Amino acid sequence: IQASSSISEERQELLGIQGAARDAYRQVAPLTVSQELDMLEKEQDQDLDKIGQVVGDLKNLAVGMNKELEVQTVMLDDLDEDTGKVRERIRLNDERTRALVNKPKRKEENPIKLPGRAGMAMSMLK
Repeated sequence: IQASSSISEERQELLGIQGAARDAYRQVAPLTVSQELDMLEKEQDQDLDKIGQVVGDLKNLAVGMNKELEVQTVMLDDLDEDTGKVRERIRLNDERTRALVNKPKRKEENPIKLPGRAGMAMSMLK
């Protein structure tokens, strides 16, 4: 019974019940140890139910995040493949451009030799 009264007093302190209200509480609600334990057990069950709901919500959130990550992984793989293709095309075009820039210039030969001033003008243009 002393354990019951000390639990009761602790509960009253936690609830902020003091003075005359405390005495009234004791007179109105004298609980046995088993009643108080039953009440505590019910509160714990309610708290555990709330925790279970939060854990369930977290699980659903984690499942949703996993699905989103799977979709984004596929998207990144596709992007990586496309980037590889573009990189190869750039490399080939770079090689072609370098080949054109470094290609030795051919001397154009004019099989027709123009006499006089026309021939001099053509030779200057070369």
